[in-house]
Amino acid sequence: MQQVFFFDDEGRSLEIPNILEIAGLGTPPVRLRTSQGYRQHGATLHVAAYEPRAFTIAFDATGRTWGEAAAVRDAIASFFGRLTPKTMLYKRGSFELCLGDIWLANPYDTTAREVQVLSGKLQLIAMNPFFYKPIQPSAVALEAPMLEYIDEDGGIEFDYTDGTGGLIYSTMEQSITVTNNGPCPETPAIIRFYAPADHPWVQNTTTGQTIKITKELEPGEVLVIDSRAQTVRIIDASGIEHEAFTHISEDPDEFDFITLNPGQNVFEFGSEGVDIGFIEVGGYEYYTHI
Repeated sequence: MQQVFFFDDEGRSLEIPNILEIAGLGTPPVRLRTSQGYRQHGATLHVAAYEPRAFTIAFDATGRTWGEAAAVRDAIASFFGRLTPKTMLYKRGSFELCLGDIWLANPYDTTAREVQVLSGKLQLIAMNPFFYKPIQPSAVALEAPMLEYIDEDGGIEFDYTDGTGGLIYSTMEQSITVTNNGPCPETPAIIRFYAPADHPWVQNTTTGQTIKITKELEPGEVLVIDSRAQTVRIIDASGIEHEAFTHISEDPDEFDFITLNPGQNVFEFGSEGVDIGFIEVGGYEYYTHI
C-alpha cells in the first residue's frame, strides 16, 4: 500500500487519500548542454545534469456524502494553493523516502465519478529531483589535548614554538566514520561542532574536502555546517542563529562544503586549545528513483 504525505514550511501536513496511481517516480530526465562546430559530426558534450522531476498522483476524494468528498477536495486545493515549497514523504510498508522543493505544476481539479467519489489528479514538479533519506548522525567527543615539550634546540619539530622552549597543549585530531548506503555520489553532509572548541576543522578524507572555522566557540554555542543548504551558522546558548561565513578560513583548501560518497566516509577533525566539546556528523542518502 502506497502512502503519500506532504508538509510545508509552516508546519502544515496533508495525506493524499485513496491513491490510484503515481507516475514519474523513476529516473528523471537528463539535460545535456552541447555545442557543435562547423562541419562537426555529432556534438561536444559540456554538462549532463538531472532536470527537475515532474510527477502526477491520481486519487479519489471520498466521503459519506458529496459534501464530505468535496471537503477533502477543497482541503487539498487549499494546501497546494499556498505558494510555498512542499516536502513529500513516500511510504510503502517499512520503505520511506522524501522528495523536496515541490510545487504545483498545473491546475488542480476533480471530476465527480460517483455521488460520493471525486476523482482528482495532482500534477507536481520537484525542483530537486533526488529522493533522499537522512543518515543517522555519528558523534564523538573531542579528547583532552596532551602537553607537548618545545625543544628550542631541535630534535623534534612542532607546528608551534614560542622561541624559548616550554610546554604547550597539542592540537587534537581524531576520526569518525559515516556510512552512506545510497548509490549517489557527492550527497550533502551536515556537521555540528558543540562548544567548547577553538578554531575547529573537519575533513572528509574519502573525498579530500576540508572546512575550517577561525573562531573559538563560546560555551553553549553550536556550529552547524549544512552542505545541502550551503550554510554555515552558529546557534548561541539562547537558540538564536547567526550567520558564520565570515568565520570560515580564507584558505581555498579549507573552504569546502563537505559531501559524502557511497560507502564509508572517514572524517578527521580537530580543535586547538584545552577545552573539550564533541562533533556530530550526518547527512543524506540520495536516490534517483523509487
